[in-house]
Amino acid sequence: QDFSKNRQLAMDITGFTFVEKPTDLLGLGDGAVLLDVSEMKDETSTVIYQYRDKLGLPDYVNDNWNSLSEALEDTSWMKGDRIVLVHEDLPRALRKDDLHILLKVLSRAAHVHRLPLEEEDTIRKKKVEFIVVFPTRVHQEIESVKD
Repeated sequence: QDFSKNRQLAMDITGFTFVEKPTDLLGLGDGAVLLDVSEMKDETSTVIYQYRDKLGLPDYVNDNWNSLSEALEDTSWMKGDRIVLVHEDLPRALRKDDLHILLKVLSRAAHVHRLPLEEEDTIRKKKVEFIVVFPTRVHQEIESVKD
């Protein structure tokens, strides 16, 4: 999907987990990654590169949403069978439309990884648990951005 061109794609946040204190989930073991995106500059590329660097995503992930989306759905780069993206906040400096796209990318990845792995699946090479965590206090804000 081309996230940069189609801003009307539906966003399903049922794949997100909301908890009071997300950093408590860092003790879950392998695959838990803290993404502190709350104080980043207003640059899409800065947010994308934080995901790339923290998760060890492939080098093809650059400064566009499509490359981030593809990498989060692709499982070939993943060392384990679990990814827990722990967010302490939302990236406050992003423009609202870019925040909307980021949330769509994350919700799509969470959805894709809940689907059964098909033999002909050319992107997902293995089944992984993909969890996106946000603090409860941003739930309503995410609801308002998704509309």
